[in-house]
Amino acid sequence: MIFCHCAGVTDTTIAQVIESGATSVDEVARCCGAGQYCRPCREELAALLENAGSGRARCAAGNAL
Repeated sequence: MIFCHCAGVTDTTIAQVIESGATSVDEVARCCGAGQYCRPCREELAALLENAGSGRARCAAGNAL
């Protein structure tokens, strides 16, 4: 399902980014673009992150955030 319509990012992609260790909405935005453009999903991203574990995120390219 599309989570961020502006960037065309799915909920599966969001889950993968968070599982990779993203700890902030800005880290998620840098990895996949969700919440980066018009930003209506940023509150939902923050709620998902609150319930996730911590760690350092890495983008698909392997770059540390």
